[in-house]
Amino acid sequence: MSETSQGPGWWLAADGRWYPPTTGATEGAHDGPVRPRVPGSFSPDPAAVAGSVIEDPAAGPLGPTAGVTDTGTPVTDTGTSGTDPEGSQADDETHRRSRLPAVLGAVAVVAIVAIIIVFIIRTHDRSNPTDASPVAVASAPAPRVLTADRASQNELIHAITLLKSQYSFLNTYGLVTITWLAQRAPKISWVGGVTPVHQATQVSLAITPQSALVATQSKDGACWYVLDAEPGASALLAYQLPGPAMYFNMRTGAACEGSDPPMNGWGQTFPQP
Repeated sequence: MSETSQGPGWWLAADGRWYPPTTGATEGAHDGPVRPRVPGSFSPDPAAVAGSVIEDPAAGPLGPTAGVTDTGTPVTDTGTSGTDPEGSQADDETHRRSRLPAVLGAVAVVAIVAIIIVFIIRTHDRSNPTDASPVAVASAPAPRVLTADRASQNELIHAITLLKSQYSFLNTYGLVTITWLAQRAPKISWVGGVTPVHQATQVSLAITPQSALVATQSKDGACWYVLDAEPGASALLAYQLPGPAMYFNMRTGAACEGSDPPMNGWGQTFPQP
């Protein structure tokens, strides 16, 4: 009840209430001293009105302010301000769980990529074997030298490499001539296959369109042979060879010439004498 709503004649009883002149109540009807109202200076006793219900006489007992009690209870802010340890831990746990599927997905992708790389490497290794096969020997005429007389063998390797390069260009040995070889390897004395040779600097050559055979003699009298047999070469059948490749042989006690090689003993490396 506001001060301005009280007119002249209002008085404050001992029970802490203001009474208008028309209520018919008398000041003696209420115990305690009566404090007259001083217009313009409303100052109720705090001890008298503490915890009491303040009514507005103009609004009546059931007016807008009837039954409104000031409990003096402070309002507590229940928002998100401040620090909540349990809430923070729950948020961190939720965050970690939300990131777990992404981490597992990344690990799975890395594992799949690693498996694919290993599969590609192993497939590549299988398609390129390190062991010497007939095709691999034909494409890389550089066999191991297993004898002490390396001069004769190295001479034949040099000669067959030169011949092989010409075949790769022409796709035939039929166009190779002694003159052409002498121009490209002048340090070698090239002779026809029916001509015997007696030293490492001489090479006897016997060729067909699909094969080339060179022979030379070492200082100890052994005759060394290298044969390059391409697909369709008659030498494959004549010498019972497994397939197109480069083959090596050696023989002693006979004339060393390219047109008369041994029928047996061909292998993919030089044999021991």
